[in-house]
Amino acid sequence: MGASSPVRLSQVTPVSATSLAIERMLPVDDTFATLFHTPGAERPGLVRGQVIHCTGAAPLSLALALAAAASRAGAWLAVVDVPGLGVEATGELGVLLERLVRVETGPAGQWADVMCAVADGFELIVTEIPRGVSAATARRVHQRIRARGGVLLTTASGRSGSPMSSDLDVRTVSPQWKGLGAGHGYLRARRLVVEASGRRLPRTRSIEVWLPGPTGRPEPVDGEVIDLTVAAAGA
Repeated sequence: MGASSPVRLSQVTPVSATSLAIERMLPVDDTFATLFHTPGAERPGLVRGQVIHCTGAAPLSLALALAAAASRAGAWLAVVDVPGLGVEATGELGVLLERLVRVETGPAGQWADVMCAVADGFELIVTEIPRGVSAATARRVHQRIRARGGVLLTTASGRSGSPMSSDLDVRTVSPQWKGLGAGHGYLRARRLVVEASGRRLPRTRSIEVWLPGPTGRPEPVDGEVIDLTVAAAGA
């Protein structure tokens, strides 16, 4: 399977629920560790079976960055119905492209069936829930994700509400770009505040990160004073 080639529904190879449930947590990049610390867990990570809504200024970049460490650890990532996916930029965020597959659902109305099939073969799924999906349909997909022990990362920019309930909402706000001067220069890094909230969190957690950082990968903001001259509306 190529890193940038769509896969047909018939090509999805099921993975047993038993093998997916061997480890309850999928690793997450150290940059986001404080957002995903679960009491009693040995390490921060993405909890299998959960749905994470990514919203705000850079939802797709955030979702891919959250999935990156798990892909490098061997998890397969499916990106469903995201036509604007930039494979090169995805790799720069740290996603292992050999573990990435794009999936197209085809005619309208097939999203739920494809998502349930993808859940049988992939531990990580990134998608934007199409408009018009009912709460009952979204609940069916959520139940399949939970049963198979995967992690679903949904993306939404400029949309309010979702037919699918989430375990965690992660939002990117206050984007600022570094590198662009007065009419010249190159965008090198984007500084963001990332906020996490959810029914299992007693209070909202927030961190400040570079997404992407100067190397392309996410990096924590460590307090250095940098002249950030351009505010941007995101990815």
